Amino acid sequence: MTDLTLSLVGALGAGLSVTVLVPWAVRLAPRIGALDVPRDGRRMHTRPTPRTGGLAMFVGLLVGMSVSGMATAHLSALVCGATLLVLLGVLDDVFRLPPALKLIVQIIAAATALGNGGAWERLPSPGGVMLLPRALALTVGVLWTVTLINAHNMVDGMDGLAASIGTVESLTLACMLALQTNVPAASLALSLAAVCGAFYRYNRHPAQLFMGDTGSQLIGLALGVLSLRLDLGAMGSLGCLVPLLVVALPLSDLGFAVVRRLSRGESPFAADRGHWHHRLYDAGYGQRGVCRWLSLFSLLLGGVGILLCREAWYPFAVYLTLTAVGAVVLLDTVGRHSKQKGG
Repeated sequence: MTDLTLSLVGALGAGLSVTVLVPWAVRLAPRIGALDVPRDGRRMHTRPTPRTGGLAMFVGLLVGMSVSGMATAHLSALVCGATLLVLLGVLDDVFRLPPALKLIVQIIAAATALGNGGAWERLPSPGGVMLLPRALALTVGVLWTVTLINAHNMVDGMDGLAASIGTVESLTLACMLALQTNVPAASLALSLAAVCGAFYRYNRHPAQLFMGDTGSQLIGLALGVLSLRLDLGAMGSLGCLVPLLVVALPLSDLGFAVVRRLSRGESPFAADRGHWHHRLYDAGYGQRGVCRWLSLFSLLLGGVGILLCREAWYPFAVYLTLTAVGAVVLLDTVGRHSKQKGG
């Protein structure tokens, strides 16, 4: 079979595995005490909900890699790092671990996932390829990956949101990697998209189960490692913007949350109700509406990123950027109108 066929078969296997394992994950949750009970106004659900869906997602990703036969030494290292995060996520979903301990394990997991090099040894600059010392390059790679882990963990605050955004981001990254003929990495990104898409069926509002920290951190880790497989130097003068555009939505949410909390004299790990999805929900959108709008915005930004992969496509990237800006203006206008009408 061709590489494309193998990648598609792997993605299909990944999605089907999630579908088969979801009922098991639902039954497992009450047995290990992994139920999310709404105890404050920050949470969007109203009844205890299992948060063990990330285990099904992890197994689905492993199946996708195995069926496609695209595993390499670099991607196998990702599995080792993901295993650490899965264990962390399960323990946190049951016992609620302290933030400092979680951060330490996240750093170890990211370093493990990047430990074979390749994905971080050559960090391109806008004007070409800039070779960094291995220790510095690994530090930058780990910082980037840990940031995405926490960004996707933070955006998982509404039914279906992390799953839908993860699907869009993974598909976007798969297209970019395929354009650079990095078939193994593109295949894994496609399997991740299938995993997120299959899980969305059960996680959309009203959610039957949540992915928990296990699933959201897995998405962030995989996207962090796979985005470092992009050859930014081959993308032209704006290539450095490409990975930022892929994950712009959760990354911006994380950045504003940290600034917001520090300005109040709070810990950056403190939970609040100021995220993008909270603001849109309070403006009058339902949970499904918030997911649709934010997923569309993520898709538009990802489309801009794809167009920046070739300098000849830059003019089209400008048009799509204007479309994204228009979507934001429309979203803000409709939201204000709905709020005023409701008030």
